Amino acid sequence: MKSVMSEAVGEVHPVLSCSRRCLNRAIRNALNRIDCRLAALQAPALAQHYSGEAPEPDAVWPGLLWLSYEATNNPKYSKAAVPLLEALGERLRKKEEIVNLGAVTTLSCVAAYRLSGDTRARQWGLAAADDLCARFQQKVGCIAAGNGPGTAQDRIQLNIEYLMSLPLLYWASEVSGERRYHKIAYRHARQTALHLVREDLTVAHSCWMDIRTGLPVAEIGAAISSKTVRPWDPACAIYGFTLSYIYTRDWNFLALAAKLADSWLSLLPEQGIWPDFIAPEAGDGSCAISATALAVCGLLELSKHMPVIDEAKRSYEGSALAVLHVLIEQYAASAKNADGLLNYSLAEGETAREHTAWGDYFYLEALLRVTTDWGLYW
Repeated sequence: MKSVMSEAVGEVHPVLSCSRRCLNRAIRNALNRIDCRLAALQAPALAQHYSGEAPEPDAVWPGLLWLSYEATNNPKYSKAAVPLLEALGERLRKKEEIVNLGAVTTLSCVAAYRLSGDTRARQWGLAAADDLCARFQQKVGCIAAGNGPGTAQDRIQLNIEYLMSLPLLYWASEVSGERRYHKIAYRHARQTALHLVREDLTVAHSCWMDIRTGLPVAEIGAAISSKTVRPWDPACAIYGFTLSYIYTRDWNFLALAAKLADSWLSLLPEQGIWPDFIAPEAGDGSCAISATALAVCGLLELSKHMPVIDEAKRSYEGSALAVLHVLIEQYAASAKNADGLLNYSLAEGETAREHTAWGDYFYLEALLRVTTDWGLYW
């Protein structure tokens, strides 16, 4: 596997030294932000927010609480996660629609089961895995993403973000002993690699799949540009394919993740953050900090599984540290009344200086990855 890191990134982005003091300060600041929100939204209120149409911050909030618990060993964080776990269990019992079901369940149920051994979390995690499996289309070989405008009966959506839902199925296979979860996740990952990664190593967000032929019909949003890239998509692919490699040991996934990482890093602007869209007609756009935090986690996980003799191993790790340093120094929220951990953590449709919970989660995960022997929730 050829890495472009030393050539494309090393000169423009020298590895910045993230000192232990700098990292510890960043973790303390992040925990202060979480404590402020925890004080403002006590457990009953959180559970109420999490029921019904749960906004994104509350869906990801359990993951932040479990990370905070691991960083401090303070039971106030694990206790605060319990009502959210119970609320998610109730939503699963009612068969309510949950956006990003697999990822949300991983950060709530799987994390809770791994860290506390809560058997209810195991039960609810398996229920969510069954819900995902029910959306698997055998002919197409993938799990159908949520319905949207223009959805027809003869096609389903294959979405790159579902790579982050697959670890729930791999976990379900491990704890239940049932191979069907693993088989579905493995086939979905292969279909994603085949149909959403373009020849030039850009990544499509999603495409329509014909349920009669099992073939792709068209990329969703292709009218914008066939070369349009949202930074979230390659970042999700780097991390997601690496995770599928861990559970399947299919070297093709790791090789693809490495190629995507090389491509992502070779296009990284001098300031260390990708613009919101990369396309000739899209302009520079706004900074996509959430995607950057996700990519840092993906690079750190990818580096763990590269051969020791491969120079890319150290390059990915060093580049992840360099970009994390940029996040800490330039984008970490500093105001006492800041709602999130990061500024400019933009999702589509947001305005500057807003944050997204997913960006906050991956930022704190990255900090724990480089300061502790952190164990995957994914």
